Amino acid sequence: LTARGDDLAKHDGLKLGAVDYVTKPFNSDELKLRIKNQMDMRIIRNNLKRRNDELISKLNHHMDSRKTLISGDIKKKMDSICEFIKEHFAESLNRENLASAVDMNHDTFSRMFNQHTGKTLGDYINELRINEAKNILAETDTPITRICHDTGFDSIRTFNRAFKKFTGTTPGEFREGKLSAVI
Repeated sequence: LTARGDDLAKHDGLKLGAVDYVTKPFNSDELKLRIKNQMDMRIIRNNLKRRNDELISKLNHHMDSRKTLISGDIKKKMDSICEFIKEHFAESLNRENLASAVDMNHDTFSRMFNQHTGKTLGDYINELRINEAKNILAETDTPITRICHDTGFDSIRTFNRAFKKFTGTTPGEFREGKLSAVI
């Protein structure tokens, strides 16, 4: 409410946050209607904000439940991949083929596999292979090079490196330690 009625004053007032501009002299009925309209607009804005907040809350809840469904689906996929790897660890396995088998891109697959098992795919496969190699070394006199290839390793060097990583010893030292423990 002001005595200044020029356009520049109106513009400045509105620019500073005024929602309406009433100049003197004013009509009291018109002022009451403007106040009523502003109050009605405030009620509408508050109702819209409340409704918007409710919709966002429902959407977030829906997204959370969808994540749970997806997580369950991913868990099933990872469980089936782990089972497949346990049955086929001696075969040539790679990330791209395994990811494709569960309809994932290889980066997502690697991340989900790591979250599911706490291990990289390579470490998971190699640990299974080394555990099998340890059993064969302890129970048979099969040559180490044969064990290397039977458990899925491409080279004796890779086998020795992985064996040492998981056991802290070489395959030969492991076998000797098992034999001396028996004697």
